[in-house]
Amino acid sequence: MFSMKNYIMDNEQVYPRLICLVFFFKMFQYSTEDICNIGADLRVYVGDKNDAKSLCDAGNLCHETGYGCYLSKNEFPGFKKYKDNWDCSGSDIIDEQKGSIEDCLYHCDLVSNCMAVLTSTTNHCWLKHQCENYQQLVNYGVHHNLIDNQLSCFIGGMDQSVDSVYTTAEKTQAITYAVANDKVVVFSATNIELKTGDLNNLNKEYDKTTCFAGNLMINEIDNIKTFLTNHAMFDKQLTTCKTITSTPLKIRFPWPTSGSANHNFSIRIDGENLNCYNSRILTLTGSNIIVYVPLDHQINAVFEGNYLSCDLQSVNATSCNFSCNCRGKKCQAVYVNSQDYEERMKICEITKIL
Repeated sequence: MFSMKNYIMDNEQVYPRLICLVFFFKMFQYSTEDICNIGADLRVYVGDKNDAKSLCDAGNLCHETGYGCYLSKNEFPGFKKYKDNWDCSGSDIIDEQKGSIEDCLYHCDLVSNCMAVLTSTTNHCWLKHQCENYQQLVNYGVHHNLIDNQLSCFIGGMDQSVDSVYTTAEKTQAITYAVANDKVVVFSATNIELKTGDLNNLNKEYDKTTCFAGNLMINEIDNIKTFLTNHAMFDKQLTTCKTITSTPLKIRFPWPTSGSANHNFSIRIDGENLNCYNSRILTLTGSNIIVYVPLDHQINAVFEGNYLSCDLQSVNATSCNFSCNCRGKKCQAVYVNSQDYEERMKICEITKIL
C-alpha cells in the first residue's frame, strides 16, 4: 500500500501539493488517456504496485506498470465511480445544473434518499434514489454515494460468504441492520451485501467497497484495530470514562459533517485531568490530546497521510474545545489522539458539534 509521510499542518500553512490535488479533482472528462494523466507524486494509489492491469480495469481505475492502480480524475472522496459512459436509468430525484461535478455529488449527501448521481461533462446532474439497471450513455457517468458517519470504509471486497443482499434503494435499511448486528457492508455497482468478517478478509476486488460499522480505534503498541459503535468515550454518557495510558490511542470518526452543508465543526472532549494541545506533530509525546482532520483523498480508513490540526479554542482540566476547518470541503474524518505516561487523564465523552 502506498503511504505518505506523516505530519500535521497548522491553519496558516498551505501545502502546494494540495492545491494541485484540488485542481485535478475538479476536472472531469471521459477520455481514458486524460483522466489517467496524473503525475506520479499526485496519484492516489490503490493496492500494491505490482497489481495487474486487470484488477485496475475491474475497479474502473488507472494503471501504470511499476506503479499499479491509482484513482482517475473522475473520483471524489465519499463516492465510487463504478462505470464510465453508463447511466442507471430512472429513479431520478432531482435534475439540476451545478458549477462542478463535485457540487453535484455533495448535494447528494444533503438529500436523505440520494444513493447515486448521474453526471454529464457539462456539470448537469441527476440525483437518484436507486441505481442498478445500467445502460450505455456516452459522456455520462454514475457515482455511488458511500458517505455515512456510521461506516469506516476500505476499497476492495471481502472473501466471506454473503449473509443478506439489499438493493441500492435499501441502503439505509442495510446500514441500520449492519450497525445493530455488527455486520460488514459491501457496496458494488448493482447491490449491497452484508457479511461477517474482519480486516484480514479484505481482497482486491477493486470494483467493491467494504465498510465496517463504527469508529476505528487503534492501539499503536500492539497495532490492534477495532471498530466500535459504542464506547465509554462516545456513548453520550459523561459517567463512563476511559483512562488514558502511556500506549498511544487513536480514534478515527468518519464523515463528521455528513448530511450537513457545514464544512466546519467543533469537537468537545469532556473528562478528568485533561491536557489538550494544538499540534503540528503527529507523534504523541508525554501526556496530551490532539485533534486533526485528513487532507488527502482517503480510499481507506487509515492513520497516515497529510493532516490539518484543529484549533484549540478553550481548555481546562475537565473540558477541551477544538474548532476544525475542512477548507470548504467535506471532511472525510476527524481524529482524536491521546496518550498519558502518568495515566491520570480520563476521557469521558467526545462530542461533535456542527
